[in-house]
Amino acid sequence: MGDANVFTPKGITQVADATEKLQKYQFDFVATSNQWRAYNTIAPYLKATNQKAEVWPELKEGKGMLTILSDDIPDVEEEILNKGKAIVLTEEEAAYLMIRPGSENDYEKYPKGSSDNEKVAYTKHVSLHAIKMIEERFGGTDQSILLAGHNSSGVSLLKLLLQKEPTGEARRGLTNTGIWMVEQQEDGSYKLMMYNDQPYQEEVKTSK
Repeated sequence: MGDANVFTPKGITQVADATEKLQKYQFDFVATSNQWRAYNTIAPYLKATNQKAEVWPELKEGKGMLTILSDDIPDVEEEILNKGKAIVLTEEEAAYLMIRPGSENDYEKYPKGSSDNEKVAYTKHVSLHAIKMIEERFGGTDQSILLAGHNSSGVSLLKLLLQKEPTGEARRGLTNTGIWMVEQQEDGSYKLMMYNDQPYQEEVKTSK
């Protein structure tokens, strides 16, 4: 198993590619998972553009992208938000990261003995909390935000925003450093505009 706090040579190349790619956009706000690979992937971009990112533990990797919309997912029984270990930044990290007020701690792991569906319930719980924060702070505005996260949690977040399974190319998982982009519509819903760096076209089913 590889070291989660070290980039492979391929990973270093992908970080450079991501930095170049992100500089094509202008973001009014940036948040990142508190996991090393996520915030170090966007660190060069943050430094190049003289920005700081808020640390959102809700964006870290979590189980459930395949079943996050299932009707079988139960409600959570224990609150885990801000109940985990304290999030501590080094002096170097504090130059480009900031801890979100009221979220000084990571979220706690799902309770021991949880079933697979219960584990997914906790991923859904933290993802919905992230969506709530997004809508409270940016909903109904023209601000553009960047969230740096991970594959499974990122797909889960996307499905919860869309409230449906995406079609076409978006059925595939996210590529490393791949970008997806949604746009909030006037009615408050979200439209998928980009997936894995490519313009998204919803698959149209034709009757035979």
